[in-house]
Amino acid sequence: MNVSDSGKQSTTICGICAIGRQDQEAGTGFRETADEMVEAIHADICGLMQTIGLCGERYFTTFIDETSGRGSPSLLRTKDEALTTFQVYRA
Repeated sequence: MNVSDSGKQSTTICGICAIGRQDQEAGTGFRETADEMVEAIHADICGLMQTIGLCGERYFTTFIDETSGRGSPSLLRTKDEALTTFQVYRA
């Protein structure tokens, strides 16, 4: 390896770096938005957490209503509790 001690930093950007810095349009085009609450809900489950909650929770889930923007996190002991948690959120 040759090390240059000239004190100059390279100002050229390689082609891969240039492509990686380009902005990309999310999605493929127009998407209809929800008009009523609970019509479209975005959900995510995260876990298995290293730290255990007070009641043995190792996962959490989030539900976000697209219309209102209301978010609701919930703690779960197991992933199979997600359906029940969603039904409670929807009600």
